[in-house]
Amino acid sequence: MNVGTGLVREAVRRGIPVVMTLHDHWLACASGGQRIRRDLSRCDVLDAGRCGKCVSTRLGPVLALRNHTQQRARGSEALATDTEPLDGSLRIAGPAMNVMRTAAIAGWSMLAGRVGRNRVEARWRMMLGISEEIDLFVCPSEDMRSAALEFGIPVERCVYLAHGLPVDG
Repeated sequence: MNVGTGLVREAVRRGIPVVMTLHDHWLACASGGQRIRRDLSRCDVLDAGRCGKCVSTRLGPVLALRNHTQQRARGSEALATDTEPLDGSLRIAGPAMNVMRTAAIAGWSMLAGRVGRNRVEARWRMMLGISEEIDLFVCPSEDMRSAALEFGIPVERCVYLAHGLPVDG
């Protein structure tokens, strides 16, 4: 964990065979390798657009704007009657401000989603490139092996090897 991809290239440079055990979805999932959506449901399909939105809405201006809006909503019921300056002279009433915030969040999310998609696709290309330098992938479950194959790991370099010790005799 937190070793990075440079270690693979260094091992290859030194002629050391590289074996990677896949305990999670780190190669494919830029959101902590867990393939868990924001609502805590399991993410079963790799889709660059959806992955880009998942990752990008957890970072940067989208997250800051969403956090600000949520804090305001939690902090006061006065939001419905509150007014805020828009350009120094014009004031926008609470319900209209809520609509504007929602539109701003949607706009930022759409932009961040596009950027996120591009970054996810670039990350996938990089990870598949690194994967070409790995001699063998060990998968401790059939589910992890299936996910690795789905991501593009060649079947001949992806083996299932259960962890643990036999309990009989």
